[in-house]
Amino acid sequence: MFSDKYDLNQLQEQVGILENIFEKVRIIDPIKKLLINAEDLQPLDLETHCYDFWQNSKICENCVSIRAFNEQKTMIKFEFSENKLYMVTAIPLKIADRLVILEIIKDISDAQMIDNFDEARSIDIAKHLNNADDRLIKDELTKVYNKRFINERLPHEIFNSVLNEKHLSIIMADIDNFKSINDQYGHVFGDYVLQEFANELSRAIRRDIDWIARYGGDEFLIFLKETN
Repeated sequence: MFSDKYDLNQLQEQVGILENIFEKVRIIDPIKKLLINAEDLQPLDLETHCYDFWQNSKICENCVSIRAFNEQKTMIKFEFSENKLYMVTAIPLKIADRLVILEIIKDISDAQMIDNFDEARSIDIAKHLNNADDRLIKDELTKVYNKRFINERLPHEIFNSVLNEKHLSIIMADIDNFKSINDQYGHVFGDYVLQEFANELSRAIRRDIDWIARYGGDEFLIFLKETN
């Protein structure tokens, strides 16, 4: 159904077909997090974002559309919201030399894919999906975000800051002479130092506003929102 390059007429036709099958079909700019009009590729509303569908007013930490955009291939994830299980498919489409994402959302709660979809089972599913998301975007050792999260979140943070004429700050931090710690005390102790360093950074930022990610090795990136 999909090709590497589309024109607007093809896009409108395919969206019309898919809207008869799925709960939600939309075109997304994954960096700006805005919904796009299939007729002219312009934002439908600067105040309405793609993540508003999930009714939590927060950007999805595990954004499947920005991942499809960055890797230029179709991506799928499962999302649990309002006691329903959704399958989200993100398909990159190139239209007039612009890459956008066609996102298809399907409620699969009653699709006979899961047995006994009751409240207790729902809690288990939500926990499993949260754990799966964490494995994708968080560093296994330090439990802060990883470099993939930086690549997926930082472009939007920069765009949002420019759009709203707000400051932002990015701090790069590392541990002095970290190699000598590993050499003298061993890598197990070095891992402990990294964990404690990440914990100290996490205690120093504003929760749900700022964030920290391990850039690599002993290097960390600290993002501070609306901070000069």
